[in-house]
Amino acid sequence: MLRWVACALGVLAQVLAFGGPSRAEAPGPRQDEAPQRIWADARMAWIYPEPRRAGHPVGYVRAGASLALRSPEPTRTRDCPGGYFAVAPLGYLCLDRHTSLAATRYSNSMGLTLPRGGALPYDYAFSDGTPMYWRVPNRSEWERREALFGPAGRPRGAFAGHGHEQLARSAPIEPEHAVPAFLIDGGSAFREKESRIERRKMPFGSMLAYGRSFPAAGRTWLLSSDGTVVPAERVRKFQPSEFHGVALGGAVRLPLAWVKRTAKPKYRRGSQGKFVRTGAVWAKQTFVTLDSAESMAGEYLKTTHRDGDTPLFIAASDAVVVDEREKLPWGIEPRDRWLFVSITRGVLVAYEGTRAVFTTLVSPGLGGVPLPGRDPVEFSTTPLGHYRMKFKHLTDDMSPEHGDQRSYWLADVPYAQYFDQPFAIHVSYWHDSFGEPMSAGCINVSPRDGKWLFDFTDPPLPAGWHGVQAGFGNPKGTWVVIVR
Repeated sequence: MLRWVACALGVLAQVLAFGGPSRAEAPGPRQDEAPQRIWADARMAWIYPEPRRAGHPVGYVRAGASLALRSPEPTRTRDCPGGYFAVAPLGYLCLDRHTSLAATRYSNSMGLTLPRGGALPYDYAFSDGTPMYWRVPNRSEWERREALFGPAGRPRGAFAGHGHEQLARSAPIEPEHAVPAFLIDGGSAFREKESRIERRKMPFGSMLAYGRSFPAAGRTWLLSSDGTVVPAERVRKFQPSEFHGVALGGAVRLPLAWVKRTAKPKYRRGSQGKFVRTGAVWAKQTFVTLDSAESMAGEYLKTTHRDGDTPLFIAASDAVVVDEREKLPWGIEPRDRWLFVSITRGVLVAYEGTRAVFTTLVSPGLGGVPLPGRDPVEFSTTPLGHYRMKFKHLTDDMSPEHGDQRSYWLADVPYAQYFDQPFAIHVSYWHDSFGEPMSAGCINVSPRDGKWLFDFTDPPLPAGWHGVQAGFGNPKGTWVVIVR
């Protein structure tokens, strides 16, 4: 059952915003000041296309972020007594317990947990079992609460999730930052004084997203993306994958071939026409440009690469060939951007009309080709067909469960683009086996590829937003075509 959680229901399941700390009323600017911005003062604050809650939201903003107002005057309604404020570049936020017109202690604190730019919005780690604390505990407090997890710094056995520990490293996580100001002297990001020290337990195999590491009380702590603190000795940091696809154009054009799982030998044509190994290899997860002028139907494919004046070849059985499609799929217009995915070949190609602009290796579902009548979630298969991107998240927690006290989750999976809920194209920060079936049905991509694809597809994510829905004032979602 755990195999499919790497592509679980996600935040979109569906418009359930779990709030931050409650308060009696939202703070605001002085009476002689017109508001200029609105802050998310809970984990999520939904943005609506009109000043009413009916219908689908167009996106959301994360705790600690703020958006510029298009007008300082709210639209007051019965369902939002505080009024709906028009935000940039479109939509409305209700002034309620999830928002405020001035930065609060909570939003200032959570501002330190917002994602950074780049291929990985956070640092990530694999949990060997740990509490997640509201504040930094003292020694007696952590010794009592961590006793059930065993000694810190001792990785447990293999986890059931396929490839989930592949990039986890046991090297100590060093403190790189000062103690966040809101955590000094027993402070917390949360407004109410918590009687409990521990927010929840993070079970073995779950995954942590964090943005800061700091020393306190004689050990190193991590500031999680949800505002809690975690002892660094009880997690193992993931080493980021260096794999990435290739932009097409100039000398790099289709057709090309990907070398996937292992290095493959280079060949040359011998004196009697037979193919012999050169002694060199094509490295794994690299691409080889092919000579399209020569037939590619034989056992060996001629490449554009040479050893001196000698043309080099690759065995057809060692290569995954990517050809450029000359005909647009049904429903796609010549000016459309769209994505093509083959699950048996483990490749993705990004197109602008009929022009291929990018290709890479991806990891589809472990279950292989879906069969009629079989639930793709249950059997970990990637669905075939024509889809449009429906909702894009800068990062998205993924879990088979809802609520705060979950038994397993993947924190803040980057660049999650849902095309057929619960299936998405998203970064996998826990493995490096791109090109091989690895997921629970989603399409796993590397960090750099995930960022590239997120920026390529529609709808674009407005500045300051954490998630955006296609349509309802936003552009339509980019087409995704998935074949065998």
